Amino acid sequence: MGKNPPLNTTQPRRPRRLVVWQWLTQPSSQIQDITLRRKAALLSGLLLLIFALEMAASIFRAVFFPDVQMTLQNIVIILVLASIYLLSRTRHYQIAAGLTVFFYPITVFTVVLSGTSPIPELALMGLMIALFVGSLLLTLPGLVALGIFNVAGTIIVVWLVPENFPHINFVPAIILFNTIAAILAIVSRRLHQNIEQDRLASLQESEERFRQLAENIEEVFWVITPGVTTIEYVSPTIEPVWGRPVNEFYENADIFLQSIHPDDRETVVKPRLKEQALGEPTFHEYRIVRPDGAIRWIWDRGFPLKDESGQVYRVMGIAEDITERKQAETNLRQSEERFSKIFAATPDGLVLTRLQDGCIIDVNESIEQLLGYSRAEVIGRSTLWLNLYPHPDNRPKLVQQLQQQGSLRDYELIIRIKSGELRTITVSIEQIELDGEPHMISFVRDITEQKQVEAQLAYHAYIMENLAEGLNYVDDQGIICFTNPAFDAMFGYEQGEVIGQHVSIMNDMPSAENQKFVAEVLAELQTKGYWEGEFLNRKKDGTSFVTQGKVQALTLGEQSYWVTFQEDITERKRTEEALRESEARYRALYNNSPVMMHSIDLEGRLVSVSDYWLEMMGYERAEVIGRPAVDFLTEESRHYALQVAIPQFIKTGQIKDVAYQFVKKNSEVIDILLSAVVEHDKDGNFGRSMAVLVDVTERNQLEAQLRQAQKMEAVGQLTAGIAHDFNNLLTAINGFAELTQLALVPNDPLATNIAKILHSGQLAANLISQLMIFSHKQIIEPQVLNLNEVVNQIEKLLRRIIGEHIDLKTAISPALWPVKIDRTQLEQVIVNLAVNARDAMPEGGQLIIETANIALDTHADRASHLQMAPGEYVLISVSDTGVGMSQAVQSRIFEPFFTTKERGRGTGLGLATVYGIVKQNSGGIQVDSEVGQGTTFKIYLPRAEAPDPRQMFEMDVAELSTGSETILLVEDDDGVRGLVSRILEMQGYTVLAAVNGEKALQLATQHNEAIDLLLTDVVMPGLHGRALAEQLSQHHSHLKVLYMSGYSDEEIAHHGVLNPGVAFLQKPFKFSALTQKLRQVLDVPAPD
Repeated sequence: MGKNPPLNTTQPRRPRRLVVWQWLTQPSSQIQDITLRRKAALLSGLLLLIFALEMAASIFRAVFFPDVQMTLQNIVIILVLASIYLLSRTRHYQIAAGLTVFFYPITVFTVVLSGTSPIPELALMGLMIALFVGSLLLTLPGLVALGIFNVAGTIIVVWLVPENFPHINFVPAIILFNTIAAILAIVSRRLHQNIEQDRLASLQESEERFRQLAENIEEVFWVITPGVTTIEYVSPTIEPVWGRPVNEFYENADIFLQSIHPDDRETVVKPRLKEQALGEPTFHEYRIVRPDGAIRWIWDRGFPLKDESGQVYRVMGIAEDITERKQAETNLRQSEERFSKIFAATPDGLVLTRLQDGCIIDVNESIEQLLGYSRAEVIGRSTLWLNLYPHPDNRPKLVQQLQQQGSLRDYELIIRIKSGELRTITVSIEQIELDGEPHMISFVRDITEQKQVEAQLAYHAYIMENLAEGLNYVDDQGIICFTNPAFDAMFGYEQGEVIGQHVSIMNDMPSAENQKFVAEVLAELQTKGYWEGEFLNRKKDGTSFVTQGKVQALTLGEQSYWVTFQEDITERKRTEEALRESEARYRALYNNSPVMMHSIDLEGRLVSVSDYWLEMMGYERAEVIGRPAVDFLTEESRHYALQVAIPQFIKTGQIKDVAYQFVKKNSEVIDILLSAVVEHDKDGNFGRSMAVLVDVTERNQLEAQLRQAQKMEAVGQLTAGIAHDFNNLLTAINGFAELTQLALVPNDPLATNIAKILHSGQLAANLISQLMIFSHKQIIEPQVLNLNEVVNQIEKLLRRIIGEHIDLKTAISPALWPVKIDRTQLEQVIVNLAVNARDAMPEGGQLIIETANIALDTHADRASHLQMAPGEYVLISVSDTGVGMSQAVQSRIFEPFFTTKERGRGTGLGLATVYGIVKQNSGGIQVDSEVGQGTTFKIYLPRAEAPDPRQMFEMDVAELSTGSETILLVEDDDGVRGLVSRILEMQGYTVLAAVNGEKALQLATQHNEAIDLLLTDVVMPGLHGRALAEQLSQHHSHLKVLYMSGYSDEEIAHHGVLNPGVAFLQKPFKFSALTQKLRQVLDVPAPD
């Protein structure tokens, strides 16, 4: 059995410059940790760059300023940089890093103490290099210590040998640059730490995805170090295969290799380790021995992972249990062995030859005896080479008839055997395919002697009216009076041996059946004068055989006889039975295959179709046979088939996975992938074709649903982003409008304008709410509801919305399960669908709302209902008899701002909002529609637990609640802060207003009296609301907190303000909502 090909691990070619740079900065192969390798490579690259710059500067001075001599300091720095660079390429790169960090003090102090003056630019360059490398390799305290060391050391050296410095300003420059470089180094280190934290978070997320993938595949997924010294990971599926707990493999990696069958270790372990060392993929089949003694076959594939240097640092792979497959191979091999024994032992001659050239593949012993050749002499030889045919055209004629008829039965041939003698044989031939080539298996019987007998019988046949069949006369008492030689030979008797005996000695039927048979023969003889049919006979030796015969009545004188003509058809019956069995097996395979199959003739008409084809298409066989296959295609697919696919098929003789759309009898369209091959006639011309058709409708639908879900998620992210800013603006607009409305006197002419502003502001707030609903990010209050009650309560509202020209009908199911959903959201879903249905029925129609309990518990259910999890759901269905929708429109109806209505008649958010609400509540939505046939929306909501029968009621409160407490207001939006401050002061509160958390802390510190409540925005620059409340609570133990925000619940949930018991107010809000919420929080008794 062939093995899977190895994966292509060839890396793409990189630019030559990049390859050279990687070679120059590549760390030592002895450094295994990937983080340390990156640091070592970064250090080598930095040193190489500085070395190159210094060399370039030296060359530049030498060329353009020849009078400026290279100083000893330049030479020392170049040599030091080169030495440190070479050291960084070894496994001691940390020593090189330390030398780089102390590059500045080493060079400057050495130069000064040696009696020469340091070059300022070189000293500053060394200082910057040291601090930058330190930021990558040292901790924050280490960086500070390095900076203090450099400054202190510089001052001490200047104090000791001031004459070796060019001017005293060099020292402040050193201190200044050291301070600046230290600050930059600290910032660089902090940035590096943040990047590393992000990388670790991403790595954790990637590892979680890897774990979920590895634990949900059937095969065993493993990760090891080279040489199987450590098992880094093995999936839990190893337990049922190896029969050991997974933790044993982590505790002792040797178990992985010890489990291999002792007979397989030598052929698996060493080659595997060698291939891993070379960095090559490994593919091995071996046996393992479980602790219970059971033996399992494993197909193991390993793939090495290499680092930048090409060294293998990890091996990962998949181990598959192939025990059942190996058992099937064993069974097949045993079956082949049994066939070989039967092939060799059968008394008839068997020959297996290649159809194309007559090459003999195998023969049995009977053929050896017939031809006089040994098996070794004929295998690999052609029949022409053996000179078996006396005439050259014998074999071509045989092959021609075989290809025309598909098989041959009792084909008579004259052949020449090894001795040169001519023998007469009959051959029955079947075509089979071996290794992709057509072959012939021939059943050969030597009939030379039989032909000789027939020649003698032919002579007597002239006397016996030229009859070659067995002939006998039986009198009316059943006594045999005459037999011809053919008859005697047929029954195995000598000439005249049976004369005078009763005919029953040749009958092989039970007595009761024989009596019935004789009665039927006599009855037909009386009516027709003859009888024709089959006889079940018994030969002299007791062998049963079948003959085809005819019985006629004959009168000679006064004696009556039955004259019987019989022909032995035993072999023919056996052959026919074998053929019927073969055809039955083919037909069973053809019809019981779980894919559609059909055959097409030269005219493109269906010749045959499988039962599954008929089942899928909904037709009876008589309805499709003879019809053009393209009749069952859609117009677009028919055009493609006639113009592209069929010409290509005729040209190449095959097609694979061509996408068509077939139309079923009920007009349903299904997606099909069709593959076909052609059968050529003897002249190589196009003949019939056989096609396999795979229904991929469900797969295409699932792919379309996935694309739709991804698109909706992306648009949802976009819409959620703008909600916060709009909420702040609407809070200020609506709030100041309410303030103005309160200040107006009765009948003020501005009252109408203010009311319109408030109305428009509310509409805008509703629009933002719809956007947040669509994006799954609004703050909601789910409660346990009965859909029937909600439908009944808003029925009057729906009738007003849809108008009198539309008939509203409801069909609610009794004993409906409860659901948990925000009531306002649920009402909005029903109203939006009703409005959508109303607009689809401008001339009137019917709107039907139905409810029902649904249990989804099968794969088919989950596929047809948007792959929802199995379980119990409550269905609400909204159907109309309107204009319906095309497939193109259906694919976009849930997109925000998409509408088919004319400009000004809709926002395009209705169905997008419905989609967002349903998905937010873990439900599913399905639409069924056709143009001119109306539309049905089906919404599935998860079943909820029954609600607590005790109902909670809230007491009515005043429209605007007042108070006298002190409120600390924190809001970064100037308009909202001014508005809320003014409202609260109007209601009697003392307000301390701050623009952010830091200002709020200052106000709280300056305010000597108690602060009763903190009213703060959640998300603010700097100190956010929750952190501000925690800090203030340390000094104001009885401080109460009310949070407010215009962000979505997703944005503020991680701040903890949506936790149970935390007071929260969603922007935009009305005056009454603010004052009532404020009063509610203040009136809660403080904890003891």
